[in-house]
Amino acid sequence: MNKLAINFNQHQPLVSVCIALYNHERFLRQTLDSVLAQTYKNFEIIVVDDGSSDGSLELLESYARQYPSIRVFTHPNKSNKGISATTNLAVEQSRGEYLAFLGSDDVWCEDKLERQLPLFDDSQIGLVCSRSYIIDGVGQRVPDVIIGTDVSNDPDVLVKMIRANQIAALTVVVRRECFEQLGLFDAAVYSDWEMWMRIMARWKVGFLDEPLAFYRVHDYNTSIGIKPEVHLQYSTAAILALYHKAAEIGGPLDTPRMRALLNLQAAYFFYYLSEETKAAEYLRAAFGIDPALRNDSTGFGQWLGEQIYNGLQPLPSGKTAQDFSSWLMANLQSVAGKQFSRRVAKWHKAHVAARVALSCHETNVQKARRKMLECFINDPSRFKDEELRWVFAKTLIGSGAITHIGDFKRRLRGHA
Repeated sequence: MNKLAINFNQHQPLVSVCIALYNHERFLRQTLDSVLAQTYKNFEIIVVDDGSSDGSLELLESYARQYPSIRVFTHPNKSNKGISATTNLAVEQSRGEYLAFLGSDDVWCEDKLERQLPLFDDSQIGLVCSRSYIIDGVGQRVPDVIIGTDVSNDPDVLVKMIRANQIAALTVVVRRECFEQLGLFDAAVYSDWEMWMRIMARWKVGFLDEPLAFYRVHDYNTSIGIKPEVHLQYSTAAILALYHKAAEIGGPLDTPRMRALLNLQAAYFFYYLSEETKAAEYLRAAFGIDPALRNDSTGFGQWLGEQIYNGLQPLPSGKTAQDFSSWLMANLQSVAGKQFSRRVAKWHKAHVAARVALSCHETNVQKARRKMLECFINDPSRFKDEELRWVFAKTLIGSGAITHIGDFKRRLRGHA
């Protein structure tokens, strides 16, 4: 991607707000007004219409005549090219030092850009994001629901991100240099997730732990209401696209362990797409790419535990997270050997026992005690976990006794 001229206004860097528009006439006015009301004023609004069949383009052009900061584009013959190609055209036409992204039905808080841009003072940060509220079709907030995950301080941000997209796209601002180095969104992938992971392979993430936008959920969302199978297909395509770009992108993405994890994730997705033959191929490939994985049953177990108990992907009807675990354990021995398979099985038993103990220690002390013993027998390293030790002690002597012992120790230290 060629570098484009950057405009400056009173020493404020220009921000290009990129909006892909498709049949959102009903919401477009509120979207544009929320950008025009920003307290940070040096921005341009790049809107690309993706062949809308309602009055979206006409409304947009009326805004552009009134506000010179709005620039309007369409595909040749006003055709429909899809979200990624439409967003890419907006990026190509942009002139800003920073690029922000907003759905044509979503809304920003008025101080969003002003709050986010200072984080780019750290030259290693390539992407800044935040949390977001959710609103319905008439603009009412959905109570007690906020989206967006803070991955900025995670030492293994890519490991966390390959499980699922945890970034609220409408909150994202990207340093232009990221696109210059890494290229545009992959038009063959129906997801911005793959782009965010490419950026995170080379740049740090900045995060503001507050909602700065409003994500709208309504009947015409292109990403709402799709079947879990379709969602899994999109996720699989994103993971495989990232895998094939790993060598070119380099950094932590091109390590044997990360490439192995990408294959494991693909195996997980293919299993739930009922393509078990492909799932087995990718499982086998993971251990071929990273032979050291056979010596890391704990790391493998942690990955498996995240899929089973903290799964972020919607699963097809009638299937559970435990289904994949059962399939995996049945296939693991032939791929990684009997010894590794046994170690993972013991890790998994310990993990399950610990979860049960943590969930029932307040109501069923005897069961919690049995499960804690089962956990420590199967994985003695779990005794290093302070929370598990506390729960185990509580099941033996009670929480009151633990509190008194702690008070007594503190008094002794105070008299020392």
